[in-house]
Amino acid sequence: MTQEFNGPVHGDVAGRDVVYETPSSVRGINLSGNASVGQIIHGPIEPVSQAPESQLQAEFYRHTGIWCPREARELFEDLMKNNAFTARELAVSWRANSLRWEDEAKKVSIVVPMLEAVSGWAMVGVMLIYFLTQAVPLIFAKGGLENMTAFAAGVVMYLGSAWMVARFILWPRRVAMRVRRALARRSTYHSESRRA
Repeated sequence: MTQEFNGPVHGDVAGRDVVYETPSSVRGINLSGNASVGQIIHGPIEPVSQAPESQLQAEFYRHTGIWCPREARELFEDLMKNNAFTARELAVSWRANSLRWEDEAKKVSIVVPMLEAVSGWAMVGVMLIYFLTQAVPLIFAKGGLENMTAFAAGVVMYLGSAWMVARFILWPRRVAMRVRRALARRSTYHSESRRA
């Protein structure tokens, strides 16, 4: 399909042709000025070059907080687009080392040892037992402001430490397990579509 311009083009796109601003010459046609009268441009015009990988990495880091190789970046973008992951979830798991990039295998490895989950829940349980042993006597003791202040401090310490365990141990692990399930579904889908 060819398209003929009978007048000057002032930045508008005609038909299915796409005019890029950066290249000065595309397919032998000089585009440094406006297209002249009677000039023919064949088919869609493709960009001469794409943004450099460093720029794509910098934009990805700015949006997600993750510095990673190109293949991992493309995988994470696909997970966010097709599997309802957020940039924050993936960044938390990446920083916690639950998601790692293996250079030799060129894939993301998912590291979620059972010891991590057991130790996280054990910490929450130990903190709860400690809090209860300290709080119960304060609740039943007769006293004033000192007991209430000690009880409030115990509540704050327990909730803060439970939040830290959940945020830095349990949540990254949960996200990594979701990534594992999403990748397993995807590899099953790809292997089935290859057989068909």
